[in-house]
This record gives sequence, C-alpha cells and structure tokens, in this order.
Amino acid sequence: MASIAAGGIASAPPPVVCPEWCAIDHAKEDVPGFPEDRDVIHRSSSAWLRPDGSLSGDDGPWDLSAHIASPELGYADATVVLDVGVPFDPYAELTVETADQFIRDLKTFTARVQQMRDQLAAMKEKQS
Repeated sequence: MASIAAGGIASAPPPVVCPEWCAIDHAKEDVPGFPEDRDVIHRSSSAWLRPDGSLSGDDGPWDLSAHIASPELGYADATVVLDVGVPFDPYAELTVETADQFIRDLKTFTARVQQMRDQLAAMKEKQS
C-alpha cells in the first residue's frame, strides 16, 4: 500500500491490528523488520502451572503453560499452545477438539493424583 508523504510517495504497510486477547508488544517482541514485516503471531497471556503449586510465571524447575497463538497473515489456524517451559523442548498445538480431549485427560490425571495424595496421607497417618 502506498501513502503520500512530503517529498513523494512512501510505502507504508497497514499497521498490525491485534485481537483484543493479544498480550504481545509486537514492536518489542517480534523479529527485526516490524512493522514492515506483517508475519507476526498474536499471543494471549499464558496460564501457568508449577509443581510447587505456584500459578505465576516466575522462574522455576519447570512449568506447564498454555496460550493462544494466531498468525497475523492467516496461513495457519489459531491454536492453544501447550509448553513445558524449557527452551527448544517439544510443545503441542491444540485445536478446539484436541483441547477438549486434553482437558478430559487432565481431569482424569488430577483425579489419579488426588487418589495418590489420599493414599500418601493414609500411609502417614499409620506411621504416626
């Protein structure tokens, strides 16, 4: 897209308009060349889970995080990205359907961890 500027015509790409849920400052966070490069990924704020029970995004031994990612240029569908918080480790991109399955599996996992916790409490009760 061209725009008229003092002294002639200057090329000016349209600004990136973030969806309401986007939590990224693209001018700071994206690859060099922004705003000329419109190939940006919109990203929501993250949900965090840590083994010590902290739900913040502070540094720790590991964490599980999830956020929405959506390419500006629409070359891929928006997804929920699950990450273990270690650079270059595998991550998963979930659709609505696979996110639903993950939530069901997480509920099953949580119930099993609750059973283990209860068993541990019973063992400690017998020891005292």
